[in-house]
Amino acid sequence: MIIVPRKLYRIKGTSEYFKEKYGTTNPMIIIEDTDKAVFGKSWLDMAGNPACMLAAFRLGREQGLAALGVQAYYGHISMPGIPSLGEVVLETELEEVTE
Repeated sequence: MIIVPRKLYRIKGTSEYFKEKYGTTNPMIIIEDTDKAVFGKSWLDMAGNPACMLAAFRLGREQGLAALGVQAYYGHISMPGIPSLGEVVLETELEEVTE
């Protein structure tokens, strides 16, 4: 799948992190761009960025080493009543919204 910036996607899977934070394991997210386009380098090299640090903890716990080498994207959660919070997600975690 080709990820298009500024398009709405759904995070797929059963992430307890997303469930606890947003009330659903599958929140909607508007992708801004790849991690390197947004941050100027890989999200793994952004130790002081809160979204990157949370992604490292989440992905380390949920996917382990399988998360390494997968294209990462930065986007903002898009759900009614939820502040537009930034999240780093992997390409493999995204599905197109066709509704």
